[in-house]
Formats: sequence, C-alpha cells, structure tokens
Amino acid sequence: MDKILIPLVQELKKLVSEEGVPLGEYDGEPFVLRAVVVAVTADTLAAHDLLGFLGTGARHFCRWCMVSRQEVRANANATGVKRTSALHDYHLTRVAENQRYSRECGVKQSCKLDQVPYFSCVESNVFDCFHDLLEGIVPLVIKLVLHNYVVVKKLFSVVDFNARVDSFAYGIPDSKNKPSPNFSEALITSTKVKIKQTGSQMWCLIRSLPFLLRDFVVEVDEHLQLIFLLQDIMQVIFSFEIRESDITLLEDLIYCHNELFFKLFISGRENLEMLEVEDSEAVDGDLEPPGTENVLPQASKQRKVYVTNKLHHLTHYPEMIRKFGNPVRMWCAKFEGRLKIFRQHSSVCCNFKNIPKTMARMFQLSNLKPLINSNDEVYIEHHRGETVTVSNSQYKGILRSVTDEHQVILTNSASLHGEEYRPGLFVALPSLNRLPLFGLINEVIVAGKEIFVVTAPWRNLGISERFHAYEMTPETNEQARQVVAINVRSLANFRCIAPWTAGGDEVFLSPRTVFGILFYFYCVELQCTQCKVVAQIPSPCAVKF
Repeated sequence: MDKILIPLVQELKKLVSEEGVPLGEYDGEPFVLRAVVVAVTADTLAAHDLLGFLGTGARHFCRWCMVSRQEVRANANATGVKRTSALHDYHLTRVAENQRYSRECGVKQSCKLDQVPYFSCVESNVFDCFHDLLEGIVPLVIKLVLHNYVVVKKLFSVVDFNARVDSFAYGIPDSKNKPSPNFSEALITSTKVKIKQTGSQMWCLIRSLPFLLRDFVVEVDEHLQLIFLLQDIMQVIFSFEIRESDITLLEDLIYCHNELFFKLFISGRENLEMLEVEDSEAVDGDLEPPGTENVLPQASKQRKVYVTNKLHHLTHYPEMIRKFGNPVRMWCAKFEGRLKIFRQHSSVCCNFKNIPKTMARMFQLSNLKPLINSNDEVYIEHHRGETVTVSNSQYKGILRSVTDEHQVILTNSASLHGEEYRPGLFVALPSLNRLPLFGLINEVIVAGKEIFVVTAPWRNLGISERFHAYEMTPETNEQARQVVAINVRSLANFRCIAPWTAGGDEVFLSPRTVFGILFYFYCVELQCTQCKVVAQIPSPCAVKF
C-alpha cells in the first residue's frame, strides 16, 4: 500500500503548494491548478486499510468514534468519544511504544495521506452509503424479515416468494435492476451466506417488498414498519438535495430504526436463552416456565444477531451530512459501475503478459466512443418516429408556447443522457403543494436538441399506509386534467417512475428519493430501552431533487 501511496502523496503535496500544477494556458494566461483533499471515500475494508485502522472485527471498529463493540451490542444507538487529530496522534504514540495497545484504540499504524497538508485520516473520511446501506443493512434487514415470515411464522414459502419476485411488473425504469428469484430457506436462515443480489437490485427489492408481500402479510406489523423506516432513511440519504430539517428528521428515523431492529432481533434472544436454561434445569421435564408456552417453540429458530458495524455507521450520517454534504455525491456506486465494464472487457482480453495495459486501453476507447460519434454537448437518442410540423400536430396549441422548432418528431421512446422517457411512465411535475404532482406521459416529442413530454396530471391521494408508496388516481377535475407539454429539463426530478399495482386497479408510485416539501403522514412510536422514553417520529413522504 505504501508503494502506491508515496508517489500519490508527493503529487498531492505539489497540488496543495503555491507551486501548484501547470495546466497550460487559459485566456492567454498560464493556468496553475491548486487543490486540497477534502475527503476520502471507500468501502469499509479498504478505508480501514488505507487510513491505518484495525480491521472491521476490532473491538473499537468505528473510524469516527471510540465506541466499543460491547457497547454497541448493548445499545444499538450507542456512540463513543469522537476521534480527533490530537487523540489519533496520542494513539499512534502509544501504539509505537506497545503494539498491543492497538486493541484499546483500534489504530494500527499511521496513514501516509496524513502527510498531505490540511488532511486528517480521522476528520476527512466519509462513510460510503452504497456499501453501508445497499450492500450491508438492506440485505441484513430483508433476510431477517423474510426469516420471520417464512421460517418462524410460516406465512408463505420461499418458492412462493421467488415466484412473486419473478412475476412482479417492475416497469422499464427498474427492468435492469430487477431482483433475481434466487432465495432459499438456507439462505435466509444462515447468518454467513450473503444474498446474491447487486446493490441496485437490493434498492429495487426493498422498494417493492411491500407489494411482493401484499397478500402474504395481511396487516402492517413491526417487521414491515422496520422496512418502512429503512425506506425513509434511504430516501433522505440518497437525495441530491438535503435540508437541515431533513437531517433533523433523519436523526429520529435512524434512532427509531436501530431501536426497532434491536427490539425485534436482539433484545428478546437473551430472554429466550434464559428460559431454555430454566426449563432444562427443572425437576420435571414436562414443566415449562409460566408464560412461555408460545415462546419456547420458536427459541430453536432464533439466531445470533448483533448490531453490525454498518448499523452503527448510520448514527454518524447526520453529522457527516452536515460536514460533507450529500452522501450520494460521494458514494462508490460509480466505481462499482466501472468495474462492470472491466469485467466485460476481461472476457475478451487476449493479452496475458500486460493485462492492465490492455484493459486500460479498452476502457479508454469505450469512453471515447460517444465523444467521437457525437459533436454535440447534448446526447439525445430516440427511436424512429413520425416527423410532423408543429402546425399540423394535435398538440400545436401547447407546443408553440414551448418550442420555436418548425418540425418535431413524435416517438415512443427518447433518452437524454441515458434516462429514457416512454408513454405510460410517470414524471414528477413542478409543484408548490405539500404533495408532489405527478403526470402520466402520453406522448414523447423530440424538438431539435430538446425532449418534451406531453403529460396528463394525476391526483395524488397521499402515501398508502399498507405499501408505503404514493397512491394515484386519474384527475377528475376538468380544469386540472388538461394535458401539458414540459421540457424534461424542467421536471422536478429527471427520473421516470413506473406505476406499480397490488393486484387490483389501484396505481402506486414508489420513487427512489424524496421530492419537494416534506409531508408527514404517519408516526411510529417506540419506547427506548435505556431511558424508557417514548419517541414519536413522522415519516418523510415527499420527493425532493
């Protein structure tokens, strides 16, 4: 690791210095680039190795505080003394004197990046929300919830769930991220076997899970409430714009999520084990401790579940957002996407002497292809359609007010920078109401370098308490249901949303992030196991971009 970091550190020092890095001329004058390293993001294993901390199994595993694993196992929301540069220097001094002191502080060695001015390995590292949530907390929660429904309560079988996952209509926007129907009872029972889904598939799965369980789980119980809380947390963290009020709400959501997780999967385990011991030590083997008739049969199905490192990381997200901004702008998902391209190239690479050189060359050529084929800054693709003049179009009244083009193309599919717009999908329209306004795309029109969608507004009935998604119905008001043409650049959110159904005529929208003004729909009551205080929190139900 040091051999790789030493030349990088030298270049970063030069970049920070007054000398800077010359980059030619700009407006006839020499241009010198100077920059400072603000933050480092990586998955948990790489971050610990890069920044000089012990592994993720250490007693003091957190990069932000000094909490111990014993404290976290006793309280899911426990936090320790905040790590600072001064405290980290003290730990490094003690570790240099006695290597065994690493167990008491979680620090293994110094970080080469600390030699870069203005950088601190304890104050300039951020958690990666992609790995923490989509590849950590979400798979864990889904596995435990399915274990409760399939193994403990026997509400349905894994075969039924796989059939539901495979047959559900996710829609075009989520077609590439459709979950794989590869669940098994051994998978949801074992704590070591991971769910074989990508991060994008897990994101789609947790949004669609209430729909997949629609008739298996009749009423909303605490396990579904845990899913809803996690959905709310993800909507805030994955938003491109987060306000201070959202951060305050996020603190309450994380607190209640961790408390409910502890209540459902951890706090009762010690009691069950104690009851088993009392029963085994009874004089008469047929006797059971009072009040345990319904508990003991499930005791054998209980597994050892602990508060994971990533669950603890959640408690630091509000502070991290205040300090560094939106986590989604610093996540590692984009790097994971790049790795997919390398895997595709590796299957056709025939260079066995210098593989990195060939892979880098193929990667550069694949990135240059769209630049060579298009000289325009705007990258638009569309299927073949009908070219008509604006004056002869049925939408001439609304098109004349939004475009100066004489001819337009009516098509059934058009994409701008990779986002595809099709009739039958919903888009978020600009609105100042408490509830976001959605419109159903009736027509896609390409006018020059712009894409317009002709939409018919639908009425938003609010969040469905059962499916935790917006319930939609066609607008009946004659004045409000008039179609409008809007440039896709002016939408409240650039992403399209596919309508989901629950087996009936109802239409629901489940967006990925939070839009517009927060709308409080329901409250979750949880009693803190430490201070016996009842926390009542609202759930965010609006989409913000």
